[in-house]
Amino acid sequence: MADIQDWVSPTGSPTHYQRPFDHLEKYEYYMATMNPTISQRAVVVGVTLSSSSPFSSLSLKAAWRSLRYAHPILGCKIIPTGFDFHVKSSAEIDEWVDSTVKIIHPQESKEGEEEGKQGQESQKSIKLLSSNPPHPETAELYYSPSTNELFIQIRHEIIDGVGSLMLLNNFLTSLFSPPTQSSTLTDSPSLLSPSTFKITGTQPASPEIVQKNASLVQAYFASPPISLSSNPSPTLPYESHRYDYTFTSSQSSLLLKTCKSHEITITHAVTASTAFSILKLTNQTSGVFSTTLPISLRDTLPAPYNTPVYAALFCITTPLPVMPITPETTLISLAKDVKREFDDWKNDKDNIRYHEPQLKMLEEAVKAGLSPSNSAGKATVVVSSLGIVEKYLTVANNHLEGDSSAQEGGESGGRVKDFWMGQVQGNTKIIVFLYTFAGKIRLAACYNRRFHEDKDVQELIRVIVETLYEGLGIDGNTL
Repeated sequence: MADIQDWVSPTGSPTHYQRPFDHLEKYEYYMATMNPTISQRAVVVGVTLSSSSPFSSLSLKAAWRSLRYAHPILGCKIIPTGFDFHVKSSAEIDEWVDSTVKIIHPQESKEGEEEGKQGQESQKSIKLLSSNPPHPETAELYYSPSTNELFIQIRHEIIDGVGSLMLLNNFLTSLFSPPTQSSTLTDSPSLLSPSTFKITGTQPASPEIVQKNASLVQAYFASPPISLSSNPSPTLPYESHRYDYTFTSSQSSLLLKTCKSHEITITHAVTASTAFSILKLTNQTSGVFSTTLPISLRDTLPAPYNTPVYAALFCITTPLPVMPITPETTLISLAKDVKREFDDWKNDKDNIRYHEPQLKMLEEAVKAGLSPSNSAGKATVVVSSLGIVEKYLTVANNHLEGDSSAQEGGESGGRVKDFWMGQVQGNTKIIVFLYTFAGKIRLAACYNRRFHEDKDVQELIRVIVETLYEGLGIDGNTL
């Protein structure tokens, strides 16, 4: 059970609760809302199901309803100060389910042909739709019966990448093996997600933390980061898009084996390769690699907050690395620098506390009308690693005992044929998600077409792959 003291009732009512953002969540809220033209950064996780027949709307809504009861924060409203939650009756939750479950029929033409190519394309593939879906109030479920594909879109302030995998797994578990007591459930405020600061007992930043943070930020802002060119066109709409690249099983196995021999991970290697690729594409030989390195704190949280019961948590932190690259720098040496940044930050007991003074600096910049990043307006690239998807999406290869899908949408064996992930992007940055699914390493580049042409992002990924092979001493032509 969550500590309900983390939530307060502004009116004294037992049916109305609010919780202010912690510093991690508030930073994410600023990032999501900084562009008044487009809401961005909602997380998307999707799957193609292996079943031979589609699931009914009733089954989907029943599983979505169960997820809402288990994670009531899905039904909150996000306001400028935090989360606002009203206890709902069963009928009100049914209304919420009806409004947030979207059944997509690709064969049908979309209303309003004047919406143009984007609307037409979204009917061809639910995967394409998932790269630029309408922004959710909190969370939404999309499903295509004809392709048996679905995705969940959820506001990033509520959840991080690993949490979204856990949440998807919780939903699919209910879909494959429907709970029998859903009709007796009630909307329980005691299940509302606490903040990471509350869970960890993080104290306010001390003068020493503020001083150390000032040094970190000063170094971070001192040198412009290496970045790609960005050509915003005022004639183009803001349109988020995603480009997926998949290594073969043999390529993935060799990459992982080679990284291990150098005592680095594929995350460290791809991050380093990304830096070198930016230099190559901008005809530079040196520069400062200054980006964010998203680090999940989930495995450091105490039980039960590190379990799927608390999937709906935002617990991502990041250092502010400043890594110089010279003509003498190698991919292996830079990858080891990245590894050192990850390790030092994750092992720093004060890592969360740095975000409080950083947030204050961000707020001051926002109030002054300044950009909140050393790379604002620059096309920097961020690599965000999820690791092995099946670690969290356990239904992918499991046959659930008592599964009812033999009658509806059922086949024995693996439940999930394919998986994808992305994030809605509304600025110049390119986010590259890195993960392994079904034994294959994947890269998912999320960007906005207002700033980047598809061919340029595809070329970026091609160069990242090529540079990765070269830097690790792998002959890509033999794979």
